[in-house]
Amino acid sequence: EEGGDGRYDEVLRACEMGLEHAEAVEQGRMADALQACATMKLLANPENCRLFGVLVEAEHRRILVLLRSGRHVEAVAAANVLYSSCFRAGLQLECLKMLLVFGAAHMECKNYMGALPYFLSCLAQSRAKAFGALEAEANLALAELWAEMGPTYASLALQHLDHCMPPV
Repeated sequence: EEGGDGRYDEVLRACEMGLEHAEAVEQGRMADALQACATMKLLANPENCRLFGVLVEAEHRRILVLLRSGRHVEAVAAANVLYSSCFRAGLQLECLKMLLVFGAAHMECKNYMGALPYFLSCLAQSRAKAFGALEAEANLALAELWAEMGPTYASLALQHLDHCMPPV
């Protein structure tokens, strides 16, 4: 049952756009991925508070595509805006996801020490708030960071991989 306002149709259409986005990213069609994000954002009218989560998800996906496309400055600027919006709305999980995005932006630029505080902060806060899946993502990000820094840090990379395996 729709409830008379078409909300379920909008949510289903947003899910469809999310699938199209994922497929486009997987196939390396970044322009199509960005178009899917734009369509998701249109479905989640900013004045409709009930679909704010769809708007946040669309913007998060767009930021990840920007990062993957090498548009780091634009991605970080968009992540700052989204982080601020999520913080004001009290969306703790989404704020922590943005910490991973900030860290990923540093990783893309080979600034491993710049990424470290974002990943560590996300890990600590995810653990404190019992966000198991996000804690696993943060551990994986830290494992990638240590692995990128060379064989001297391999044991740290393995420790973080071990920590993220139970939730997986």
